[in-house]
Amino acid sequence: MALLIVAMVIMCIGLFVAHAQLIKCDSEKGPSCLGLIVLIIITGFVEFIVFEINDDPLNLEKPTGEYKVITTQEVSMTEFQDTYEIVDYKDGVYTVRMKGEQ
Repeated sequence: MALLIVAMVIMCIGLFVAHAQLIKCDSEKGPSCLGLIVLIIITGFVEFIVFEINDDPLNLEKPTGEYKVITTQEVSMTEFQDTYEIVDYKDGVYTVRMKGEQ
């Protein structure tokens, strides 16, 4: 939660700076406001990273070490069972874990 608050403070500061840049660009009538656009993009990128780390809205789960696999006729079940620990089997789908991993 603290990271989200820090990110919001950074976003507010970024918006104030962007607003000041926009006023400066309007008054000078000079080159395009590329700096403003870059600042907004960078601020949004930082916000996304902090939000993703803090809340995980894309549901990127932590790996469990378990995998769902389907075997074919060519697979040697002896070798398969020597390599993998079968955790579950349902409707032709094995849930396996590498032997030795916890």
